[in-house]
Amino acid sequence: MTPPAWRWALLAAVVATALAVLALRRQGLAHHERTQEGLRFIANRAIATGGWNYGANVVFERNLRPHPAPTGLALLALVGTKEHAPIIDRGIAYLETALPKIRAPQSLCWGLLGLTAWAHRPPDAETWLAEAYQRSLRRGESPAQLGYLLLAAADRSLEILGIETCALRA
Repeated sequence: MTPPAWRWALLAAVVATALAVLALRRQGLAHHERTQEGLRFIANRAIATGGWNYGANVVFERNLRPHPAPTGLALLALVGTKEHAPIIDRGIAYLETALPKIRAPQSLCWGLLGLTAWAHRPPDAETWLAEAYQRSLRRGESPAQLGYLLLAAADRSLEILGIETCALRA
């Protein structure tokens, strides 16, 4: 039998674990053992300098680079937790620095939603989304990529994802 912690590690991905945590919370299982295990997995994968990568945080004793999509998803999954404040603050700082240069729909979407969930939505977010949309039209992006832009732009996206506004910190 696989030890409980390995169930999450076998996914080897912050993105998959964050999505699983969001789904479990959406089903009213925020305090379930597996949800809590997923949150520990995500916290454990935070990069020391801020943000998250897709899987590991260190390889061959070197910190990996963070990426906007897994950082945004990790921040969404960690909404409502208080014990992870330092890694949350570093994740927010990373996204605030990285997102002004990002126009890839998926990265921009999850990054903006992660910041929005922690009451740090940048004032230029709508401009960035419009620029990403125009770029997507020129490049002939897939409908899924356009869907990410719509999700990031919608006023009720956090509600749809099951993230309650009362969990947000000022």
